Amino acid sequence: MIVVRLLTNFLRGEQFSYSANGARALTNGGSSLSVPRALLVLLTACQVGGETTPTPDSAIADDGPSGGTPNTLALTFTTTTVDGPYSPLNCVVVWIESPGGTIIRTIDRKCDVRSQHLIAWNQKSGGPGADTDGVSGASRLNHQLPISVTWDLKDRLNGLVVDGTYTIRMELTESNATSPSQNHQGTFMFTKGAAPDVRTGLSNNGFEDVAITFTPP
Repeated sequence: MIVVRLLTNFLRGEQFSYSANGARALTNGGSSLSVPRALLVLLTACQVGGETTPTPDSAIADDGPSGGTPNTLALTFTTTTVDGPYSPLNCVVVWIESPGGTIIRTIDRKCDVRSQHLIAWNQKSGGPGADTDGVSGASRLNHQLPISVTWDLKDRLNGLVVDGTYTIRMELTESNATSPSQNHQGTFMFTKGAAPDVRTGLSNNGFEDVAITFTPP
């Protein structure tokens, strides 16, 4: 009955207010009715009696939250060549370090048989035999496509990390490197806390167009 009464009164030209508190609603005489946006706009345009002002978008809440998936870190970036002997073939690894510099987890590794030449990562992680996290594919054929990585904020033991400022480390090799200086080394930061942390347009030592999005719970 509330639906029939509200819609009937609406079409008669009675005054209604619009809720913007997460639901699209018509309110009249103490009663409220949630309606789809399209129906709300159509009813507004058809209302009888007096001039009708279209309801602005700011008065109607958008569907769902914006931003990334709650309690995750999303990372996208592009790579450039080191001008190594195997270029454009390349290996890339991404890992997270604690404020004290200890590796927390490898979150992406696009490399199979040549992982031993990701020198800085091997020094931190103990190498492929000690760190099997984050393997997502074989060596890359070129640098054309961006890389996207999502981390669930869990460490090697599958425990959720505490709030704080963390370091995102990246390494890329195109050779039989024996020293970190022969590879691209990228370093970026983000803060895990109650507020989102969004950083875009970053670049560091061969890693470009870096976008970092931390979304809290």
